[in-house]
Amino acid sequence: MMYRIYTQDKNRRFICRTIAEHFPGFSVIKQTRFWQGRKEKSLCIEIVSDASVRARHYIDLICRAIKGYNRQAAVMVYIVEGEMLLI
Repeated sequence: MMYRIYTQDKNRRFICRTIAEHFPGFSVIKQTRFWQGRKEKSLCIEIVSDASVRARHYIDLICRAIKGYNRQAAVMVYIVEGEMLLI
């Protein structure tokens, strides 16, 4: 299962430190998004983990921490289910 967290591109050090407390590996992708006609710098954070209640709890904790620290109205999480292959 892959969890994608979408947030503003600010306080990256805090974000990475917070995620690393709960997951051994993740990707941070810089991107540009558009919201209400305005261009914004943003991040897409990808975390590959199992579908356990514990993993989902950590994702919730991370999102709440980012939301509070960055003073955002919301942080979006997209859950990608499906088969993953390591080759």
